[in-house]
Amino acid sequence: MATAKPAKADSKKTDRKEQRKALQLEFARLQRQLLETDVSLIVLLDGWESSGKGRLMRDLVRRLDPRYYEASVIDPPTADETKNVLLWRFWRAIPRRGRIAVLNHSWYSELLNDLSVSPSEREQQLKAFRDFEKTLRNDGMVVIKFFLQQSKRDMKTNIKKLKKDPDRRFLVSERDEKQLADYDDYAKHFASILDECDAGGYGWTIIESSKKKPDAAAALTHVLQALGTKLQAEPDKKPEAPDKKTKSARPVSSLDLDEKLSREEYDRLKKPLQEEAGDLLYRMYTRQKAAVLAFEGTDAAGKGGAIRRLVADMDPRGYDIATTAAPDATERQYNHLWRFMRDMPQNGKLTVFDRSWYGRVLVERIESLTPESRWLQGYDEINAFEHHLVSEGRLVLKFLIVIDKDEQKRRFDARAEDPDKTHKLTDEDWRNREKFDQYLDAMDDMVVRTSTDEAPWIVIPGTDKRYARIAVLQAFVRQARDWLEKDEKAAQKAGRDKKRNKKAKKKK
Repeated sequence: MATAKPAKADSKKTDRKEQRKALQLEFARLQRQLLETDVSLIVLLDGWESSGKGRLMRDLVRRLDPRYYEASVIDPPTADETKNVLLWRFWRAIPRRGRIAVLNHSWYSELLNDLSVSPSEREQQLKAFRDFEKTLRNDGMVVIKFFLQQSKRDMKTNIKKLKKDPDRRFLVSERDEKQLADYDDYAKHFASILDECDAGGYGWTIIESSKKKPDAAAALTHVLQALGTKLQAEPDKKPEAPDKKTKSARPVSSLDLDEKLSREEYDRLKKPLQEEAGDLLYRMYTRQKAAVLAFEGTDAAGKGGAIRRLVADMDPRGYDIATTAAPDATERQYNHLWRFMRDMPQNGKLTVFDRSWYGRVLVERIESLTPESRWLQGYDEINAFEHHLVSEGRLVLKFLIVIDKDEQKRRFDARAEDPDKTHKLTDEDWRNREKFDQYLDAMDDMVVRTSTDEAPWIVIPGTDKRYARIAVLQAFVRQARDWLEKDEKAAQKAGRDKKRNKKAKKKK
């Protein structure tokens, strides 16, 4: 962690007010420059309560054009927000390209205020925050984190002053009072978290706050240095790309595509599997567990048909289908994962993505829509994204349905001749077909680099549609059933442990 150096003011030329004004005007100049770039800026204001975060926010944005920044308060999560994964609401708070966001509090706030957090939960959250910030920085965002430091004496004075003001006493919350009452415990807790952030390379900058007057000049100087350095960087300078090498395994290219299933076997298996899939969705709701399914595959491989058979006996109130098209004008203004986090399911629901965030390493790679350095970074960003979903209790399954080039041609021709299916065939499908082998190579790399134990790829031959549809149903039923049983056993064990601990306390 670094402490922002107080900006020096020459008393013969200007007082601190004039110095702050000069810094604010320079920030406004950089804001105008920022608008012409793909760079964005997010400033987090966190630390002790009643330390002047609101005042510092005003000083930071005072001379900015309000049309191009957002100042937001990150309150404790609402009941509805707790039904989503931890980072869901913070993805919604990030600025679009060329814009600025200043947040009063941050994604660290709940962790900073939880003195009883377990070591495992603490590490899980810190990893999620590190991965999140790395993804934002990879995408050109400047992330600045200010921690407002104050003494216990100043905090007591600030709270007392606020309570005396009838129009401001509402600013004193239970959290303010608790921090003051347990100041030493919170000081140690804050310091240990800041130290861990420093060790991970995602440190904070300390802003000293005295009598609720944070050093705005020091904060502004830090912002100008960080943002100015970013904007002065060579616009055509490419970030260092990760290693391009992949393992020699080619799980998609080497797949046996001749698997078949008879009509009789298909009819025998389908209905029981669909009914069990429907029952599992109700169990998910009862347990308040959520699942995320991503479908990718060769064009015309049968993703839509497999999805329809999967949800056929599910209660439609319990699932959503998110169909992914090319990003629209608004979506292009954000990180590539932003639009997918927006559609993640709440507890008790299932979301099926018909095409997904893997477009980053498939179509964006093949069509040169994204620089090589960025789609290569996409593998690690996606792994971190999915790890967060799993660590938040989501089931993540990814289905890749594959057909060969000849079978694809047959299906394209059949669609062209069938009036009820011509809508499924586009000029883009024919163009993509010309790069069939390139897409196959990209799928191989995708599976090798992003199939993990916690979020596996299930690669399915799609030449025989009946086989593929049953394979999807079987995989979902098996994985969802095992996942729910594991969760139920863990809950039962936790209940027994709680009773045991309660009895032990009574004996004492």
